[in-house]
Amino acid sequence: MTSENISGANTSIYPLRIAPTRRYLVARDGSPFLIHGDTAWSLISALSSDEVEQYLANREAKGFNSIIVNLIEHKFNGPINRYGESPFSVPGDLTT
Repeated sequence: MTSENISGANTSIYPLRIAPTRRYLVARDGSPFLIHGDTAWSLISALSSDEVEQYLANREAKGFNSIIVNLIEHKFNGPINRYGESPFSVPGDLTT
C-alpha cells in the first residue's frame, strides 16, 4: 500500500520487517502491521489481467492489505494461466 502526503512524497509502509521480538511484522516506520488478508488461490490461473485488476481494487477498497495466491496452480487449471501460458518450458518439469 502506498499513498502520497500533501507534499507528494511517497509514504509507503513497505518493506515490512520482522519486529525485534520476532512475534509480528512492522511497517517501514516500525509500527505494527496487521495483516488483513484474503485468499485468492487460483487468481493467476482463473482470472484475466483485467479481472485481477478489478479484484485487487475491490479488495483494497475494502481495506485488505494482503493476498495469498498459488503462484503455480496445479489442482484446477494448471499449471497454466488464464491465457494458456505455462510457467515451465517442459510441462511438469519444475527445473525448466
